[in-house]
Amino acid sequence: MDHQPNLDLLRIPEPPILQTGKKEEKEEHYLLKELDRQNLMRATAHWWKRVLLGVSFGIIIIIILIRVWGLVTPTCWQWLTEAQNTRIDEFFLHGTIGAIVAGYIGRYFKEKE
Repeated sequence: MDHQPNLDLLRIPEPPILQTGKKEEKEEHYLLKELDRQNLMRATAHWWKRVLLGVSFGIIIIIILIRVWGLVTPTCWQWLTEAQNTRIDEFFLHGTIGAIVAGYIGRYFKEKE
């Protein structure tokens, strides 16, 4: 046997109808325009962040491909010097990986506290 609560929907009062004048309409119109402007700004900022992230990843992939080319091909086909190859290695090993590891370790210890 299903037990359903006895709801008397007629006892729920209806919300009052608001009488708005010109001043309230203008204020509501202004607030809606401001909300639309804020949403547009957020969407634009989000789009630019995605573009910047895409360009950054593109540059990193190109650098990785150049470094792999230097490792795979014979010396006569390479255009980077040994010092430049070393700088690329240092960038990836010390800079990027170190920052990622530090970020993850930092989050791990912050969650434990």
